[in-house]
Amino acid sequence: MFLARLLTALVGVPIILLLVWLGSWPFAIAAAVVAALAASEASRAFGSTSEPHRLATLLTVPGAFALTGLGFFGTNALHAGIALLLLIWVGVALFSVPTAAWASQFTALLYVALPMALLVVLRTGTWSSNGGTVLGVQLAGGATWALLLLTSVWGVDVCAYLVGRAIGRRKLWPRISPKKTWEGTVAGVLAGSLVWLAWAPLIGLSPAVAGIAGLVMSIAAVFGDLAESAIKRAAGLKDASALLPGHGGLLDRLDSLGFATVVVFLCRMFLGN
Repeated sequence: MFLARLLTALVGVPIILLLVWLGSWPFAIAAAVVAALAASEASRAFGSTSEPHRLATLLTVPGAFALTGLGFFGTNALHAGIALLLLIWVGVALFSVPTAAWASQFTALLYVALPMALLVVLRTGTWSSNGGTVLGVQLAGGATWALLLLTSVWGVDVCAYLVGRAIGRRKLWPRISPKKTWEGTVAGVLAGSLVWLAWAPLIGLSPAVAGIAGLVMSIAAVFGDLAESAIKRAAGLKDASALLPGHGGLLDRLDSLGFATVVVFLCRMFLGN
């Protein structure tokens, strides 16, 4: 299992870094494809296998793709996309499927697509103009913030996993996530905060502000992980799918990223220069 996780990461991480560096349409399209695949997993977890949900499911995947792609055009386009999808969903719900099925599938769509769309805005938005140089590579401002988000979330996940396996004894929330421990969680939160401190000079934040923001984001990442675990447990699923060897599905890899993306996006809006 550990070897499979490692090999998947060794293949996936360079691809992600290349897409972040490229930005623009390649990043937006890749994010939209990932959102669509993850939305199909979320749709299943939110009840798509039952008969009333199947028609609503037909809108979940293309809706996630479209909403994420709209992030390329900025927040105004994103707002308009959410409003349009809501109108479409209401229309379908009134004439075709029970309200509960509509609501669950619309929740599945937003749960996946909204953070991914904000990530696209964060990376490709024209307001992300300031950047920096990392390991001799010149980065646009959006790439800097996107890498801050990704590396800090990876720091949370990796440290929580390794420390939890090595010395974890006290269970964090065994009913929801039996393998997570307090020791691993604390290590992950500290690691995420340290990553923010490392990025502080490039994003124009003081160490104190970066440390606090990193702490908030890292805690949000933990809650995102727990939220996805709760959704899977309610659906009776161990993994969202078997798409990624050693990791489960895309939803299992995006869990920490979801809530953390919202925090980083708000930090970029209100704290970035």
